Amino acid sequence: MPLASPTSSLSRRPLLALLLAAAASPMAFAATPRTQASKATAQSGAALLERVNAATDTAALAKGARGDAVLRAQVLLDRAWFSSGEIDGIFGTNLQRSVRAFQQARGLPVNGRVDAATWQALQGDDTAPVLAQYTLQEADTAGPFEPLPQDVMERAPLKAL
Repeated sequence: MPLASPTSSLSRRPLLALLLAAAASPMAFAATPRTQASKATAQSGAALLERVNAATDTAALAKGARGDAVLRAQVLLDRAWFSSGEIDGIFGTNLQRSVRAFQQARGLPVNGRVDAATWQALQGDDTAPVLAQYTLQEADTAGPFEPLPQDVMERAPLKAL
């Protein structure tokens, strides 16, 4: 059972869905003629959300794999507090390590691949969508923002970057 509820993991990262969508499918956000740009992005973004959220019956994943199922596995592992590092839809060394740690913690055969048993354990009681559409609110963009100095030493006294 994940340590965080699906709603708390979504509130932890309100902008994650857009970033994940862009990372997993850069072509979905490729430039289109300005008159059709927002409509095309909305359609391709919706299609991506559907694909990733529907990727529940997938083949075993191993190092080198890419795509929607890998993205889903990365998010589910993160929700279970087994971070694979950058959530980018690419099965790399960090993801392999987090899969192994997850498998060991759950008493599964440790092979570093997201196999059927690992998928079942990852999905568990977590029925929340992996990706969700989010509209930025005024409070999200209100700041406080400060100009960022070029010099690293001038950045040191800032409260946040």
